[in-house]
Amino acid sequence: MVLLGVVNLLQARSLANEARAEILRAVALVEDGELEAARGELDSAVDRLDEAGKEVNSPLASVVGAVPFVHTEVRAGAAGITAVREATLAIIEILDFFVAERPPLFEKGRIDPAAVELLEATRKAALDHALVARSTVEDSPRPRLAAVRDPLGDVDDTTAALVDVLTGAEPLLNRIGAAAAGEDPFRILVLLENGAELRATGGLMGALALLEIDDGGLSIAHFYPSAPRDPTGQFVSVEAPNDYMSRYGGFLANTTLWSNVNLSPDFPTVADVAGRLFAGVTGIEPDLIARIDLVALGYLLEAFPPIIVDGAPLVAETLATEFLIDSYKRFSQEEQDVYVASVVAQAFDQFVQGTTADRTSLVAGARRAARERRIAFFMAETAADDLFARAGTDGAVLPGDPGDVEVVVQNFAANKIDVFTATDLSADVKLAGCFATGEVSVTLENRMPGDAEFPAGGGIGGNGQWWVSFYLPAGAEIIDLSVDGAPTGGTTDVELGRPVASVLVFASPGEQSTAAIAWQEQILTPEYSMRIQPQPLVVPATLAMLEQPPSVFLETRTASLPTECRP
Repeated sequence: MVLLGVVNLLQARSLANEARAEILRAVALVEDGELEAARGELDSAVDRLDEAGKEVNSPLASVVGAVPFVHTEVRAGAAGITAVREATLAIIEILDFFVAERPPLFEKGRIDPAAVELLEATRKAALDHALVARSTVEDSPRPRLAAVRDPLGDVDDTTAALVDVLTGAEPLLNRIGAAAAGEDPFRILVLLENGAELRATGGLMGALALLEIDDGGLSIAHFYPSAPRDPTGQFVSVEAPNDYMSRYGGFLANTTLWSNVNLSPDFPTVADVAGRLFAGVTGIEPDLIARIDLVALGYLLEAFPPIIVDGAPLVAETLATEFLIDSYKRFSQEEQDVYVASVVAQAFDQFVQGTTADRTSLVAGARRAARERRIAFFMAETAADDLFARAGTDGAVLPGDPGDVEVVVQNFAANKIDVFTATDLSADVKLAGCFATGEVSVTLENRMPGDAEFPAGGGIGGNGQWWVSFYLPAGAEIIDLSVDGAPTGGTTDVELGRPVASVLVFASPGEQSTAAIAWQEQILTPEYSMRIQPQPLVVPATLAMLEQPPSVFLETRTASLPTECRP
């Protein structure tokens, strides 16, 4: 009987693995916009999990489970199967909303309040399943075997994330639904960044758009070719966090100079300051603040019919490069702002008017923009902002855990040469006992062409001058800071609880310069993870991590190493 019980448990594990494979296929199908096919895979996964549940709860398996040591593992495995099943049902609830025959949620620029109500009901039903999944995992015994413990840990993380996402969607849906039904309008401030002149979150703040949702639908309430200023010409200032003011206050970052508001790489901080600046100038308080760069806008435009510019279709993938470079050659600064803004306004018109788009391409473009940190959202509402964080669209910097590193490059020459700047990073770490010694360098190469038609702008023409900042783990101690191999004092600050070391780097056209830092930190676990977050650039950086060959650096990279430390 014991042997037969073991067979039941092995069969349950096999069925659970089959279900996992089907769920992973469903996720890939959703990412490709194939919702109907994804729904089929999830239905099959639920069937597999039902069968697995019967096997693990069979009388013969119960005999095996009566053994004291095995009992905990069997109960934990059964809990994992139940939790995955409930989490899968939660996802099915959401998919059913999008594949059902019903009035569209958004069509021809209008949001259907009834559809929003139905989506909210769907969210609640999905949340019920997710909460069951979560409580099942929380009530499960803690298994000892890695073969059970590790998968249950994954389920633990997944169910927690699912509950957070479904909970976080509530305030957003409630506000949008109320606005669409004719109550207070829901206002979205969109900050457009131009990566030709680098700032910490990506690029110089250019055009702004105020989108509005009300009973008339989604519309562009106002489009600003350049960021709005006070009519008197004076800079309006607002309060900002102490560490933000300490590092950036001297550059008037908290004022309607606007060009320096995103000197901080942390978008929640930047969005909070930008939202209050916008309210101070216009009297309008946005409900949601978003940022997007020209590269991401190009990704999204590929899903729509081409925009006609100067009698020819715009090639979306060149929006941030060839198109932008050509605009600098053809127009003066003020004319160029208006020209680029007019094209961006056409793009926004396509979005808000519900122009027919290729759904698969649109989903793929949005996912790509999110993965590369080119698009971000902030609502000053904890649940909603947790949702954005779970989705990877909050634009926040890493928390500063051991191994967390970021390199931020900012243009301090007031020119537009970063469409011609190559950025190469390398990162390494050496472990000894309970200490890690890390090294990170960034090489900037000025590839500004000798084309007199391109107006580099600024007081130093096409010469590069960049402010390079290294964001280190919270407990790091700086050992060395250098530029082109020569030690330099630079400046050191603390931002968001993390030490930050900064230096100025210069490079004339055709030349390059390298800034590097070394630090030490204590290790507290038997595994050390170096995690490096990219800065969104027009010309993607390369990264050579832990002596690996350099490769294009568009998404956060993590490398884990075993340590000798046994706390």
